Amino acid sequence: MADYGFDEKVELKKYKGVGSGKGFYNYCSWEESVLERYRKITELKFITNLKAKLNRECRQCENYRESILSFWIPLLALMISLALTLTSAFISLKQYQDSVHNDANNAYLESLNKANVEGNILNERNVELLQNRVDQLKLSMEYVFGSFYLLYIILVVLIGIFWVNLKEKSEKIVFYKDYIIVLDKVMEEKNKDIH
Repeated sequence: MADYGFDEKVELKKYKGVGSGKGFYNYCSWEESVLERYRKITELKFITNLKAKLNRECRQCENYRESILSFWIPLLALMISLALTLTSAFISLKQYQDSVHNDANNAYLESLNKANVEGNILNERNVELLQNRVDQLKLSMEYVFGSFYLLYIILVVLIGIFWVNLKEKSEKIVFYKDYIIVLDKVMEEKNKDIH
């Protein structure tokens, strides 16, 4: 946006540098530089149009920020509830997996004892089936854990993206509002000069 001699990127960079040692020493020095720049403009309509443009940009940023918040807050709530729920779910699933594994081992040992007592030879096919069941359960548990972790990572990334956008839009809103305040001061001075 380079209309009205206002380059948003340049002006925003100057504004963000206020007080950081990268630009203006403080807010007042930044404000004075903007005042000096627009005091030179003689037409009040020019400043009025620039102010209207900045107001429109500010409203657009506010609307965008509200849209981000409407997604960000539910995502954050979902992430927190998932973190709380998944912890207990993981523990329960792990306990179930251990239980099935122990049952399989117990059944195997029981089969061995029964085979020794009865003098029968243990059916290797039964042992194989039992081991396959344990392996499948282990694989399915790993798949479930992996899916939950992937979902959680995706949520974290989405929240991070929303947070960055939210911060950026909030900074722009403050910038626009401060710039509009300075333009109001210029307009006020010009109105005093006219009367």
